[in-house]
Amino acid sequence: MINIRAFKGIYYNQDKITDISQVVCPPYDVINEEERDFYYHQSPYNFIRLILNKEEKEDNDSNNKYSRPVVFFNDWLKAQILKQDSKDSIYFYKQDYFYNNKEFSRLGFIALLQIGNSGVAFPHENTRNAPKMDRFELIKKVKANLSPIFTIFSDKEKIIEKIFKEDLSRRKPDFLLKDTQGVRNSVWRLTDAEKIQKICSKMQNKQIFIADGHHRYEVALMYLNLMRQEDKNYSLDKSYNYVMTYFTTLESDGICVMPTHRIIKSKVDLSRLGDIFKKVKLNSIADLEEKLAMSSKKPYVFGFYADGNILLLELKDKNKADSYFKEKKCFKNLDVAILDFYVLNELLKIKKDDIMYTKEITEAKEAVDKKDGLAAFILRPTSVSQIRDVALCGEKMPPKSTYFYPKLLSGLVVHKFE
Repeated sequence: MINIRAFKGIYYNQDKITDISQVVCPPYDVINEEERDFYYHQSPYNFIRLILNKEEKEDNDSNNKYSRPVVFFNDWLKAQILKQDSKDSIYFYKQDYFYNNKEFSRLGFIALLQIGNSGVAFPHENTRNAPKMDRFELIKKVKANLSPIFTIFSDKEKIIEKIFKEDLSRRKPDFLLKDTQGVRNSVWRLTDAEKIQKICSKMQNKQIFIADGHHRYEVALMYLNLMRQEDKNYSLDKSYNYVMTYFTTLESDGICVMPTHRIIKSKVDLSRLGDIFKKVKLNSIADLEEKLAMSSKKPYVFGFYADGNILLLELKDKNKADSYFKEKKCFKNLDVAILDFYVLNELLKIKKDDIMYTKEITEAKEAVDKKDGLAAFILRPTSVSQIRDVALCGEKMPPKSTYFYPKLLSGLVVHKFE
């Protein structure tokens, strides 16, 4: 059974911070060093100082990138730059954005999800140890969920949408801003206890799928297990039994899943693919994008770029891939699975450390042109139904299999452990 609840969130005080767009930032895992510098310079109160603090030459055991966020967090609370809500609330979060010259809108809500039991939330991606340990060190210091995980669930009755339209859509958002990607972000606080109880009740029998934030979810579990051992007064009421979670619906037209392309730093010998793939030479990246879009119903199709050559790779024998995944049938027809598990790992023997990731085809091409990488594999997006099917069968895709757009902003609301 799914147990969610409202909470007294912490957010920026608009009496002190008049332009919220100057203090929020994307999730830590999509920010590079140049972007981190940008957010550092936007405002001395930008949330980047909490989620991705810079390393300094003078760092030591007591003053470092994990201890400094605690100082900022506490100082901002004392100065009322940040303030805590006076009422338990659920935070409705709407993002309006353009993609491929079309306008989309994605509605969801942020609440607390109780963790600790298997089957609470279904993951679909494998995680890596280094990012988990990084986030674990941070959560031990700040004792808070600084950013929500991103989940999807089915709501065919449109209960969430109805509550939003009846109670919130007619009034101004509590927070309204446009981020650096041009996405319009709106947040409304729902404090009506009856409506909150209705949402919590309706969610009890839902299946929850983690779309984004797998590392943060696993770190929340790690912290809970740590507290079970260290807290002599442990009980299920303690707030670290919960993780701050964004919930949106599978049926939403506003869910956009982008592919994450692979940049390979080592030499790729395509002859190792033998006659398994049909290779078609193309004239431009635009041609490649068009061919990938036109082949949406064909399984196992990729783009490839190296040494100025642009190729479309199409698996000749589908039965070969199906037999490779005969014990994991939910991976059939899944491009990213056949690419990472079979092509890169087994056929080409590419080491994991030799793979970089980007959601932009142009960035993949530029990286190869600048010799930051020697080749790039271009993927098509994974569908929401494929994500659901893989999660339900208990399997996990390779890391960086999906890129949900737009990202949830960090800094809109924080769940501090009591």
